[in-house]
This record gives sequence, C-alpha cells and structure tokens, in this order.
Amino acid sequence: MEYYDPTPWIATSDSLVEATEARIKVDKVAKSNLRSKGQFYSPHYKLELDVVVKGSGEILRLSEWRDKIGRLHFKLIDYQDTLRRGDFKETRHHHNPNGANIPPPHHIHFPTIKYPLNQEHTYAYPVKPSQDKSGEDDISALRLFCDYTKIILAGVNLPLI
Repeated sequence: MEYYDPTPWIATSDSLVEATEARIKVDKVAKSNLRSKGQFYSPHYKLELDVVVKGSGEILRLSEWRDKIGRLHFKLIDYQDTLRRGDFKETRHHHNPNGANIPPPHHIHFPTIKYPLNQEHTYAYPVKPSQDKSGEDDISALRLFCDYTKIILAGVNLPLI
C-alpha cells in the first residue's frame, strides 16, 4: 500500500496537518477483535476495529456504519482527533472549500490547518472503485477505505454479511 497524498486537492494557502499525515503514511494493522452493537455485523450495525500504528504502537479506532439511506461511513480516530472520514455510496458531489467538486460515489475527508475534520465544511479526495465495483458492499468498502489509509486487514477475520 502506498500513501495517498491529498495535497493536490487543497488550496495553496492551506496545508496538511503534519502530525496526522505522519500517522497516515505509516502502515497500520487492524486487530482481530471486532466489536459491534449486535452479536453479528450486518449493515444495520456499527463495526469497530482497533488499528495499531507500526513502530509507535499507538492504537487508533476505525468505525464503519451504514446510515438510513444506505450510505457507508468510516471514521479513523485517535483518542481526540479524526484522522480520516470516508463517505461511500454517496449520491451527491462533495464540494471542497477551494471550489473543487468530488464526484460520487466515494470520497475520503482529511484535515488541513484551516479546515479540521471537526467542522462541517472540509476537504476530501475521490476514492476510485476498481473495475470489480469494489466499495458497493460493506466489506469491499471497508477494504477500499483501508487501502487508501494504509491499514492492513490481513489478520482480521471479517464476518460474512
């Protein structure tokens, strides 16, 4: 997995949050302990994974949930900040603060100095589904989000839906 550099998507007067990008650049490994609101993961429940940053051992949290209209949402957080937020199966364009439009169906939000992820208006970059239509179901969307955020899922036993 390679680091996806979102710099081209932001205005030249803004910049990435260096500490956040340093953690995104490093490989991370998802731990196999799944937690959900129900006994089994399904589109109606929330999936949570612990993610360990290689080298530092820092533990992040990755959450996935489906909203009432079928969109999938992801959030990668540390103890206080959101590092990445993903919207999959979106039907509308996302509008970046610099005027760039990100077409549906998938995009990932990232923080900048001027537009942290705790605001409603933030920057995002497009996620390109592969030709196998990845991102259309919960598990393939999770894998696609993890590919863009350098999270290794190899050791995780993902439930079947």
